[in-house]
Amino acid sequence: MRRLLIVIAVLLVALVVADRGLAALAGATLADRVRDAQGLQSRPDVNFEGFPFLTQALGGTYDKIVVRANDVSGPSGLTLDHLDVTLRRVHVPISQLVGGRVGSVAVDGVEATGRLGLGTLERAIARRLPGDNAKVTLRTISPGQVGLEATFHTPVGDVAANGTISVSIVAGQLSLELLPQSLVGLPTTLRDQVRDLVQTAIAAPRLSFGLQVVSVTTDAHGMTLKATAQHVVVSR
Repeated sequence: MRRLLIVIAVLLVALVVADRGLAALAGATLADRVRDAQGLQSRPDVNFEGFPFLTQALGGTYDKIVVRANDVSGPSGLTLDHLDVTLRRVHVPISQLVGGRVGSVAVDGVEATGRLGLGTLERAIARRLPGDNAKVTLRTISPGQVGLEATFHTPVGDVAANGTISVSIVAGQLSLELLPQSLVGLPTTLRDQVRDLVQTAIAAPRLSFGLQVVSVTTDAHGMTLKATAQHVVVSR
């Protein structure tokens, strides 16, 4: 009896290892697909959650897949520092995953949390301002508002500017807007130019997967946005 129990235990361990190995292989294949489809610089972490994986794979429907990526650039706008995406009820035949021939992927629901740090915003604005050594400091001054302090060099000397960036949701997307009336400390001849440069630098990223932003919160270090989507098809 003891030998039988040992054999059963070994078989169970082997099944678990095989199950997790198959999940890891599928995760790597899907990670490559996501990287290519979304134009990411590096392969994201993709984890198939739920056990056993094999029964989900045979049915071609996966209850929950979590994708985590850093430095995510959308089709336009800023780069998100981090993006965590949870895919629920994902439909992919196992033959496509194992064979590396994933075409379109149907997803019943998507939830995402993104992080945009003030440091990322500061660097983006500094790159746009005149001169080679522009200094930009941002700080959260109230929920939904970020204060801007910038110093940069112009042909007439160093210039300091202050302003306020509004953080909101417009048409389901994150919106960052430099409030024109808040921009002070600049000569009139430079105000419109600087406003346009800053506004171009803070163009908010457009999220993929058809995600619609449902909330955005600001804190001392940046902003966190949450987004959702339903019945999404990701195609090659």
